[in-house]
Amino acid sequence: MGEAANKPKTPVHGRGLAFVAANHYSSDLRAYLSRRLGNPHDVEDVAQSVFLKLVRINNDNLVVEKPFGFVRTIANRALAELSALRARDRAHLVSSSRIEHIVESAVATDSDEDPGEDLDVHQQIETAMAKLSPTLSAALILVARDGLSYAEAAQRLDISEHAVKKNLQRARAQLRRRLFPGNG
Repeated sequence: MGEAANKPKTPVHGRGLAFVAANHYSSDLRAYLSRRLGNPHDVEDVAQSVFLKLVRINNDNLVVEKPFGFVRTIANRALAELSALRARDRAHLVSSSRIEHIVESAVATDSDEDPGEDLDVHQQIETAMAKLSPTLSAALILVARDGLSYAEAAQRLDISEHAVKKNLQRARAQLRRRLFPGNG
């Protein structure tokens, strides 16, 4: 919000939006995204997506009276796209042929208990996966679904190999607790 003194007081034309956003609203946009995402890597990814969308606006006839409101609208669309992408990834993980591997990894016990009678196993796993944090979910998806090694997943996530193993361990533990609450 320290950029308030430098913000344009007049409407902005289409092609100038990216310039105005980058120079006047960059920190406000990142603060806005940070409140919604929490993960600094996601914040930067979505901010970059917003700026690219603004650069692609090629219409001098477009006049924006409230530039930050417009930037926020573009940001909300980018957030919706990210959410849909994550939901698709989780759904793919659940529907993939590796679901048995995930269940075995999550359970890692000799329990004969049925995980629940109202929902089928796939639905329970999908629900449990949706409750994982993006960090834990990403580790599980990259290693269990995509078959990446710990080193490859670490490189993709820009974290250490140890962190990947720890996140994978936590993800499996959380799935185990959610799928089999009595065996906690």
